[in-house]
Amino acid sequence: MQRIAGLKKEKTAAFLKKLDSALLAFSGGVDSVLLLNLMKEAGMKKFAAATCVSESLPESFLKTAEKHAERVKAEHIVLKSDELSDELFTENTPLRCYYCKKNIFGKLKKLSSDRGFSYILDGASASDTEDYRPGIRAAREMGVISPLIKFNWSKGDIREVSRKMKIPGWDRPATVCLSSRIPYGVPIKRKNLEMIEKSEKFLREKGFSKVRVRSDGVAARIEVEEEELAGLIQIKEEVTRELRKTGFKFISADLEGFESGKMNRTIEDG
Repeated sequence: MQRIAGLKKEKTAAFLKKLDSALLAFSGGVDSVLLLNLMKEAGMKKFAAATCVSESLPESFLKTAEKHAERVKAEHIVLKSDELSDELFTENTPLRCYYCKKNIFGKLKKLSSDRGFSYILDGASASDTEDYRPGIRAAREMGVISPLIKFNWSKGDIREVSRKMKIPGWDRPATVCLSSRIPYGVPIKRKNLEMIEKSEKFLREKGFSKVRVRSDGVAARIEVEEEELAGLIQIKEEVTRELRKTGFKFISADLEGFESGKMNRTIEDG
């Protein structure tokens, strides 16, 4: 695996070096952080990282993105995203991610044009194509390049190369927008996003490594790693009390444990 990941790194670096300038859609997640480091290492003449912030993104996203951009001395541009004003997004159909990415990439295209960047890149990987990700379709329609898909990077490859490059946080759990916690068909509202963010922050502070709080705005269903379920039950009174404070009426634990993209089962079943 190490040799294959190394070859992918070489090919990706060679590809990036040929680009005269590029703007990276930068979430601060492990994937886009690796790509930013590869852009730096490849010696690209002109590049920058751009982060779109909104109520759908945890506050920690921006702080993490800022730290990583500063570490590689890359220009970091912060934009305000306004997807909550888009009814196509807030009605929360299975195309929610598509409309969100169209919004973001539209802003990045304008920024790219204004600043003279020739290309827009994102950190989507080959592993992302194995799940339902309509945002990837939006990226392709908008002309965004995904080098980690182009050179078939898996999540394992990304973590392995990030570790070898000594990139801080190479083993961090995957981070996705808060809207992904809300079942399709349930309208996305600012209050529910705030409740989810506060609840997940509390659970992480209690020591749970991977956390999702799935919510319809009334009930909270907590996902943690299967081996951490017993620990969650041990402090159930404290957890219930804290999540009730945020506004949830009902709190439960998902006995299957943490699973990224679990909400997409409703698409498969439908």
